[in-house]
Amino acid sequence: MFEADPALQNELIYCSAAFVFKRGSLLDSHPGVNHFTTKDCGYIVLTAVIAAALAPNADVPSLSCRGLARRCRVSRSHIGNLMAHAERERWFATDGLGRLAWVDERFLESFKVWTARQMAHHSVLADFILAK
Repeated sequence: MFEADPALQNELIYCSAAFVFKRGSLLDSHPGVNHFTTKDCGYIVLTAVIAAALAPNADVPSLSCRGLARRCRVSRSHIGNLMAHAERERWFATDGLGRLAWVDERFLESFKVWTARQMAHHSVLADFILAK
């Protein structure tokens, strides 16, 4: 229903923003995820890393700075800065060959919890909107 109706989509965004203004962001308790969402193409990079972490034997796209920069249409240095920051924070690192070397389990769990909360948040708001 929401996919086909821009007015419902707008209402969902409005209700979500009202929630954030009143109670704070769902990202507040997930500083690593929050860091990536505040950076240009950060969320795209983060989801590529999470995909590699959740399906380590799958044929996932390269996590090289060159490959990510090309897909995100940003500079290699920007991607390099994002990846270096993640490694300094001990969230995750690549092996220099475009593969995920390791990911901190707490970081991965934080992403999963945030994702589940986001889905629940929007589901509750959608139900509220449709009940009006």
